[in-house]
Amino acid sequence: MNRKHLLATAVSALFLSACGSSDSDNAKLSLSLTDAPATGVTAVNIHINSIELKKNSDTFTFEIGQSFNLLDLQGSASQGLLTDVSLPAGQYQYIRVDVNSELSNLNVGDTQYDFDIPSESQSGLKLNSPFTLSANGNANFTLDFDVAKSLSFSNQGYKMRPTIRIVDNNEIGHIAGSVASEIINTCDAAKVYAFESDAAFSDMSDTTGPITSSLVTYNEDQTAYEYELGFLEVGDYRIDLVCGEDDPTVADEAGVTSYDNKQVSVTEKQTTTADFEVLIN
Repeated sequence: MNRKHLLATAVSALFLSACGSSDSDNAKLSLSLTDAPATGVTAVNIHINSIELKKNSDTFTFEIGQSFNLLDLQGSASQGLLTDVSLPAGQYQYIRVDVNSELSNLNVGDTQYDFDIPSESQSGLKLNSPFTLSANGNANFTLDFDVAKSLSFSNQGYKMRPTIRIVDNNEIGHIAGSVASEIINTCDAAKVYAFESDAAFSDMSDTTGPITSSLVTYNEDQTAYEYELGFLEVGDYRIDLVCGEDDPTVADEAGVTSYDNKQVSVTEKQTTTADFEVLIN
């Protein structure tokens, strides 16, 4: 298949190929990309060939042909992939993101590495999360590509086993706040994790890990340390301010501890503020 390379501002002009859809009512779909970062990783460049959607026996393929640095898409930032494309209404079984690993790479510090995607040759990055497009409706979804969960290191080099969640932009909000500088002085590699409200940090594992995470970074304009957790579904969450190096070359979370935690409610299309202050014993 010939690939057409399109500018991000022109994604609404993507080409659609389908076979035999019989639906008379269509829906509009917009799809964006965001990221949860990993400590120590300074760039993750992903080249997306195409996006495929499966509806029963029909397959719809949109050519992308672009590279994206996922670390430019943290917090509430996102990059549009599809904009108001027309699709038959109904239930879809999956979204498949075709990533070209030969044109993708990552930086750890100042060093660039290639990485392998084990599932790439067979199914691409497939999200087996069924969703429904309503007739004459406008659906707006975001794919949250969690680099912190996806990246691992072995003797064979870096591997990307993508962890991606899909959220409805009409049913999400964000959490953001500041972290006291006194905490940063004693908290190495500070991050903020978002968990289900009844989760405990001590229970964190590959199966009960955070929903998303944010690095704590210094905002020179505000002269403050800040974080932002983006694209969380409406509901209640526990957020933890975590200290300790989350090394992408290490498989576990040894040495990572929770300094403080808060219960926070996310409201539709709003940013909830939750600041971390110094704990007084």
